[in-house]
Amino acid sequence: MLRSLARAARARPPAAMTRRRLSAKPPAKPTKAEPVPQKKMTREEVDALAAAAKAQQRLVDTESRLFGGGVGATHPFVLTLLAACVGLHFYNADLQTKREEEEELLERLRARRRARPLSADELDHALARKRRLLDAG
Repeated sequence: MLRSLARAARARPPAAMTRRRLSAKPPAKPTKAEPVPQKKMTREEVDALAAAAKAQQRLVDTESRLFGGGVGATHPFVLTLLAACVGLHFYNADLQTKREEEEELLERLRARRRARPLSADELDHALARKRRLLDAG
């Protein structure tokens, strides 16, 4: 059933398309534009234009070498970038491990301090130390 519907759709275009095709005007022929009179260039203008074209070509060549020309998976820049990424991964993992160890140590010290309150002498000593730090700072 679907095949017969598909064949029917291909065989006869919709009525709207038929009307559009029949009522469409043929494309207008392009008119020839009048030639623009070109002024004669001086030797200095030609040399300046040539120098600008050479500079632009050098820029395009440099860009091609830097961003697209011959850069493959074994290019030294790609390998250096890969080595830097791997190095930074291990460096960051090491920092994260050290940070977690320091946080764990700090939490153990806080738990020990919470478990045993300070004596009067320890409290006086801590307050005196804080006063000295505030006066010095």
